[in-house]
Amino acid sequence: MAFCNNCGNKLGTNQTFCSACGEKHEGASLVTEKTRTGQSSGFFSKKVKIGLAAVVMLAIGLFVAHQILSHRYAPENVVANFEEAVTDGDEKALLDLLHPSTKSLELDEESVAGFISYLEKESDVDELVKDLYEQTVRMEGYKKTEALTDQSGNEILTLKRGEKKFGLYPQYEIEVIPFKVEMTSNLENVELTFHGKKKKVKSPDEYVDFGEFLPGTSKVKAVYKGEYATLKDEFEIPFSEVASDNLVRFQADLEGDYVSIYSNEYEATLFVNGKSTGKTIDEIDEFGPIDTNGKVVLHAEYKTEKGKIKTEEIEVSNQGAIDLNFKEEELYWEDSALIAQETLGDGELEADMEEMIEAFMKNYVQHSVQSINERDFDIVSPFIDPAGPSYEETRNYLDYLESEGITEETTGITIRGIEQQEHGISVKTEESYNIYYNDGTGKAKTFHSEHFLTQEGNELKLHSLVKTEEIYSREI
Repeated sequence: MAFCNNCGNKLGTNQTFCSACGEKHEGASLVTEKTRTGQSSGFFSKKVKIGLAAVVMLAIGLFVAHQILSHRYAPENVVANFEEAVTDGDEKALLDLLHPSTKSLELDEESVAGFISYLEKESDVDELVKDLYEQTVRMEGYKKTEALTDQSGNEILTLKRGEKKFGLYPQYEIEVIPFKVEMTSNLENVELTFHGKKKKVKSPDEYVDFGEFLPGTSKVKAVYKGEYATLKDEFEIPFSEVASDNLVRFQADLEGDYVSIYSNEYEATLFVNGKSTGKTIDEIDEFGPIDTNGKVVLHAEYKTEKGKIKTEEIEVSNQGAIDLNFKEEELYWEDSALIAQETLGDGELEADMEEMIEAFMKNYVQHSVQSINERDFDIVSPFIDPAGPSYEETRNYLDYLESEGITEETTGITIRGIEQQEHGISVKTEESYNIYYNDGTGKAKTFHSEHFLTQEGNELKLHSLVKTEEIYSREI
């Protein structure tokens, strides 16, 4: 059966012209049914073959792409890249792999480089990688994973599943967990600079919050600008030593020079470079921080009934003790005048009496301290009047000191005044001691005391301790 080449109309046997369109047909140009259905050759047409080949190639391409993307976004591949970056110390590569667990954590190459150092120092990298691989297995089974920790138990990182790429491939990332950093200093109004942030610590009791950071090699700068000194220092924060539960509390202690100030009048006011501090010597334990380059000058002033008196000005040129002593004739002018007027009754000069009393008091104090340390009342008893209250008081006091394990040493005694009275002599002293306690601590103390002495011939005895007042104390 034949058909028209032009319109496809069915032609009769030996029909030369198409009855439908008029197309002339010759025998060689007739299209048979077999030819029309494409079955005469037994193969697909060229166009069909090309189409089929394109489909096959596309399928292969999609399969290859699937394999590549599956490998690229596989959790094992992420862990392998992490291991390689840490091992090679490649902060750039590691920065691309890390993801902060909080919005406030900022990552850059510098912080990531410090993080690599921290991991190498404070954790077993091989063990860490092993734990990450174990997390990949758990995550593929959709099981919960826990954050991995450093040697001190602080959480540092974990493997996390992120959003799907192209809606098909889950993305995995190393999520890093920050440390919260808080800092203070041992001085007031210290400016701290950490990772470009500047904050001021108003008092040692205040911790300033600097935010969240990766653990690693981090330094903080501290600057103190005071009235008498400028102090600067730089500290490296030992995250592993001071961190607990991912909280770092660090104290940037500045070391300044301090001086101890002594005086023979502890109610005197301290002056620095001509300006009053508003504090007495008694109120100041250690003075500082202070420059010891000679730029600071100290003196003390005290108001007596006769007027204001002043010590010499002393330049602070080294760390240690500064003695701001008044002239005794100015400080004790009233007592000195009284001494000049009194006699012992036999016409001897007061200068002789003063020397004798001073010698007696120093001898008494020396033997008193010796009796305390040797636990022997008989050492000091010859200096005490048995008829006076000091005799039994001293015996009982020695027993108390022995029970407490306290020992002493004298560091100085000064006669502040002498007054002849009807039945004896009143002696005012300033006595300084180092007192040591049984727990290993010690204190330097100074007392203003008044003693009453009796006299029999040329022999003096301590009758009673009228009063005593502690005017200075500091740890030693």
